[in-house]
Amino acid sequence: MLKMRPAQMLMRIVSEKGFVDWYVKEFMPDNLPEFHQALSTESLEDMVRSGRKAAMAYGFSEPDSIFHFVTLMWIVGPNFMDFSGFKEALECKDLDEAGRIDALYNVDSELSAEAIINADDTAWWRIHP
Repeated sequence: MLKMRPAQMLMRIVSEKGFVDWYVKEFMPDNLPEFHQALSTESLEDMVRSGRKAAMAYGFSEPDSIFHFVTLMWIVGPNFMDFSGFKEALECKDLDEAGRIDALYNVDSELSAEAIINADDTAWWRIHP
């Protein structure tokens, strides 16, 4: 019987094209339908590509970590990393990628609300560190 390891299942989303295609065409319709329906495929692809680059600029290299980072850009706002709680989680060098992603998801709800309220959609095209 053929068994696939988790790393093998992620292989198709390691490349930029594979990640963008999967995220826009397979993940977004079921999980982020309001965004998927509101924007053209080309715009979505550009935004996801930019989000992937931002994730990598913050030191994420694993496809599952990049996926979570990009998803937070959609849910919280593309500039979530500029806000207290998120900024500190991203800067924490004591944590590995999965630990930093967990820290991002565990940011205090008041801090998260501040980031959501002050989301800046132009940040999708910002050049990240």
